[in-house]
Formats: sequence, C-alpha cells, structure tokens
Amino acid sequence: MSKVAPNTPTYIRISDLIRKDIFAGAFVAGQRLKVLELANRYATSQMPIREALHILQGEGLVQVLPNRGAVVQAIDEKFLSDHYDMLKALEMLLVRQAAEAVTPEAIPLLRGEADRFRKAADKGETAPCLQADKRFHRAINRFSKNDLALSFVERQSKVPDAQRLRVGYSGDRLQQAAAEHDQLVQALSRNDGEEATRIMDAHLTGAKHDLFERLAETHDVRFGGSARRRQTS
Repeated sequence: MSKVAPNTPTYIRISDLIRKDIFAGAFVAGQRLKVLELANRYATSQMPIREALHILQGEGLVQVLPNRGAVVQAIDEKFLSDHYDMLKALEMLLVRQAAEAVTPEAIPLLRGEADRFRKAADKGETAPCLQADKRFHRAINRFSKNDLALSFVERQSKVPDAQRLRVGYSGDRLQQAAAEHDQLVQALSRNDGEEATRIMDAHLTGAKHDLFERLAETHDVRFGGSARRRQTS
C-alpha cells in the first residue's frame, strides 16, 4: 500500500481504508455500514466516517438510503469493467485535447514522468508503479484544461486503483506500459491527437485485461472472467 501523506485529511484516509476493505470482501453487498461501528473499527470520530461515506457514494461503492444509512453496493466484475470503460473513454478524450494544446517546451516534462515510471517498473513494486503511472497520466491530462473531466477521472480512478494495489501487475504488463508511455510522448510531441488516442485506447485496454487476469488468479468469486471474455470477444 502506498504511504499516506502526513497532511492527508482524516476522512480521505478513512475512505481509502473502507474502499480497501470493500474490495477485500470485509464488507459484502447489501451490508449496512453503521457510522458508530466504523468509527470504532478505524479508531476515529463519527464525522470523518460520514464524510468518507459520501466520497464512496460518489464512487458508486456505497448507497446512502433514507433511514438506513450507507449500504454496500454489489462490487463485481461487471461493476469494475463498466467503471474502467468509463474512465478509458474520458482518458481518450483528455489525451486528444492535450495533443492539441501541448507545447514543445512541455515534452521534456512528459519524458521525465515516463522515465520515472520505467524506473519504478524495473523494480516491479506495485505502489510506486501505480503512483508513477498516475503522475504520468496527470501530467498529460492537465494540458486538456478540461477541469470537469479531470476531476471525474481523479475521483473515479480510486476504484480500479484499489484493486490494482490488492493484486499487483504482471511483469510483462509493466514493461509494455512503459513502452506505451514512450509512444504517447512521441505522439504528443507531434501534436498527433489521433495517434495519441489510439495508443491510449490500447494502453488502457491492456491495463484492464492485466487487472482482470490478476484478479482471476485470486479466485475471488466476484471476478470470474465474464467481463474479460466480453472484452476479447
């Protein structure tokens, strides 16, 4: 698990912990999440719990019902697959917009982030690789200046990120991702939005496929292979 920054608000830290526990199966679909019990579980007061539950509601992980409080949603393969596809569509939009706006002066910054990921990939540790990958994509996406899409991607990417931290990457996937990052930088240096979008599509499709392969290896019954078959059919 990645380290938590010292200045991270308590409700953000708690939302990370609850999200992790939902994906690990500590909470099951339909289960009520009682504020007092969660406060005891995570050794905090009730206010950060309520704020954390609102974050998770926005991600679709819990539903807050009148007179019932928060209830865990069904977190299964279709949920994660649909979530990933939404994010991919937005990332493809953002990289196309970024390709139109990126300047030659910005390319060394993007190359630097790509190199940072490659160094992390060579070591193969999941959390540093995920962190470096997010830095690379953020660096690209900011050139789009699409604040609404940026906010959505930042918020909703926490769902697949939690699963990635749980199951890791395959070694082949990390090296392939590093190569695709280099290809993205090359396309952006030419302001080639069409090529950048094509590479991003292949990049995120490969990441999704690898994630579901890793999930299948855990024998978690929630992730049994149907989404992966739909993806490759």
